[in-house]
Amino acid sequence: MKKIQDCTVHNIKNLNKDTYILELKCPEIPETIAAGNFAEVRVDHSADVFLRRPLSVYDVDYKNHLVSFFIKIIGKGTALLQELKKDEIVNIIYPLGNSY
Repeated sequence: MKKIQDCTVHNIKNLNKDTYILELKCPEIPETIAAGNFAEVRVDHSADVFLRRPLSVYDVDYKNHLVSFFIKIIGKGTALLQELKKDEIVNIIYPLGNSY
């Protein structure tokens, strides 16, 4: 069953100039979430970005309540997500889609 949650930015690991891993700390992670599922992530930092961004789940750490997304910058929304700071709030809807 999908959930709508406010999660906090735990870490952003920049891999190169246009690829990064976004780690979110969530209050409760659904047991059904796995790599291959995706989340709809709201970008609140710009009036130009209206729609949520669909991001594939890269990793789940149930013990530490972390959900990670491997992201390639392809537009304004994914670029804005890279600029988030630790402990900023991000609203997500997940898990969506099918896992592997």
